[in-house]
Amino acid sequence: MQLLTFASSSGSLKDAAVQYGPRCVMLQALPQTGRPGMHDWDEAYRGNTCVLATEDETYLQVGGQCDTTDKSAFTFILGDNKLYSPGAKSKVSMCGKNFEFADWMKTELDAGTTLQDSKALTAQDIVDMGMKAIAPGAK
Repeated sequence: MQLLTFASSSGSLKDAAVQYGPRCVMLQALPQTGRPGMHDWDEAYRGNTCVLATEDETYLQVGGQCDTTDKSAFTFILGDNKLYSPGAKSKVSMCGKNFEFADWMKTELDAGTTLQDSKALTAQDIVDMGMKAIAPGAK
């Protein structure tokens, strides 16, 4: 059941401040850079809060090809996200490779992101997160 979603109507991941659901981020493929005639750009998911609905849910799901061992070629800007899931368990599916959250963090591609147990979160906590994201000065 999807309890609450705060997402951007712009379609840009960087504007999705708080989400609740089956995964935090899903991209078909990472942006390609350095191709003649194409503009270079990166996508970002940074400084967001995501509450995952079930234990061991997927935090990031990205298709396509990428090398998670080459930071200079990685075109998805990640970091400083706050994740909550039952049991503080989550997975990452990145370019055909599956990671447990702790192993994903060892890649250093998502610095500052944390995963906490959602057990203590109340519905009001989630509403408060959303209000803080869309109206930072509100109580």
